[in-house]
Amino acid sequence: MILRNGIGSDDVESRKLLNDMKFFEGMSDSEIEKFCSLLLVQEYSAGEIAFENGDQIGAAIIVQSGEFVYELYERISTIYKSGDVFGIQGVFAEKPQGGRVRAVTGGKVVCIKHELFQRPDILGPAQMVNLFLRFQHYFKNFYKANSDVFNYIDVLIVQDGGCAPGKNSMIAFLTEYLERAGRKVFVAAQGYRSLVNGADSDFRCLIDDPKIFAALDHVPGVIHARNLRDARGADFRSERFPEFRELKLQQQAASNAIKRHVKMLVAIGGNGTFGGLRDFVKLLPDSMQIFFIPATIDSDVLGSDTIGQYTGVEVGAEKVRCYLADAQTHHRCYIVEMMGAMGGYHALHSCVGAGAHLAVLPGHQYNLHAINKALSEMDNAVIVVAEGYKKEERKNSGHTGNAAEFFRDELINAGLNTRMKVICEPFSRDIRGATPNNLDITLAQSMASKVAEMAAEGKTKLMPSVRGLIQGEIPFEEITTNNSVSIEYVKLANRLY
Repeated sequence: MILRNGIGSDDVESRKLLNDMKFFEGMSDSEIEKFCSLLLVQEYSAGEIAFENGDQIGAAIIVQSGEFVYELYERISTIYKSGDVFGIQGVFAEKPQGGRVRAVTGGKVVCIKHELFQRPDILGPAQMVNLFLRFQHYFKNFYKANSDVFNYIDVLIVQDGGCAPGKNSMIAFLTEYLERAGRKVFVAAQGYRSLVNGADSDFRCLIDDPKIFAALDHVPGVIHARNLRDARGADFRSERFPEFRELKLQQQAASNAIKRHVKMLVAIGGNGTFGGLRDFVKLLPDSMQIFFIPATIDSDVLGSDTIGQYTGVEVGAEKVRCYLADAQTHHRCYIVEMMGAMGGYHALHSCVGAGAHLAVLPGHQYNLHAINKALSEMDNAVIVVAEGYKKEERKNSGHTGNAAEFFRDELINAGLNTRMKVICEPFSRDIRGATPNNLDITLAQSMASKVAEMAAEGKTKLMPSVRGLIQGEIPFEEITTNNSVSIEYVKLANRLY
């Protein structure tokens, strides 16, 4: 709404703004009055559009009060407050605008029309040059990249914990499905650690649509998410961050999320990530939608397939096959530690798939004497031991070796007697860096579509559950990170007795 054409001497607020910005510097009283007579004061209510993409605006607009935002493809690129200038190119001519300016709060603006610079009879050539110099600073700001894009975060993805093949795929498909639903997706650069730090450099803007990415590519921190669909590793996580258990760090992270207007939080990871999220959500406002996506090679989340489990088993089984071949050639017994902190899914299925001789899993008891008797009659064997096997017992006894070495020592203490050379192999971390296979990529798409569906329905505090082609959802209070394994598969994994 136009409040007034021209700024009279009674408009103290507008006059003070222009004076503080040095627009009156060097002008005589009569020149000031002529200058002010050609200005326009407008008022906007909260949410009102100042101009749309493509509108012809022949004026530079100075924010007098309130807060305005410049949006490209409905993504906030720049925030304008009192004393800031937008539409700066309009001082030259009526040019189509490349984005939209919207009032976040109610506010007033002062418009300096480009006609003013075509009227040397008003101010004279010298004052015209001085006026252009006043705008020089704002032209620099116009062409300088800024990071206001991170002040209004719609959807924030946080991935933490150990790397799993498919974590990057999950982020790519989440961006695609949520963007289709009209959401704007961001990611913490280094998991919970970045959320605690809270600086602009701790966040990235993810875009799926190539056209939108091309328009925003000049902004630091904008990433084309499609390139992550089949990428190895996890580009947006940090080393494990156990300090996040501390209340003061969670409070700091919550404050940063609220300050950046986060509307939806999606955490991706395993039991550690969910453990941090379960406490963290208590500090977040009820209006914020929150989801958890299980991504863990050892599948230690009950009730759903997890991102990384299929690739992990495929690569793990291939490693076991290599040990089987070498064991047969050199008449050796390999005891190999593999993933499986709680249920032992990864170790079990890698063993079964490769045809190894025994899977040793957390929470299971084994007849050591029967195993020793079988090994005494063999000239090659491969035993797979899950990393979580008797974890507490190992810790309490002061054993410093890995799970494979602990099980070997148990066999020795039970009277191991074999002509084979026994070799213990440590946990194979290279599995984490494998290229996600088709099953994990497909699983990522299914989970992404389910999260987008739940978000659109206004749901919160849920984990998508996917078993084959069947999608479901599990409330946070029902999630358990101690997965179970099929007893039938456990039987298949014992070829020794």
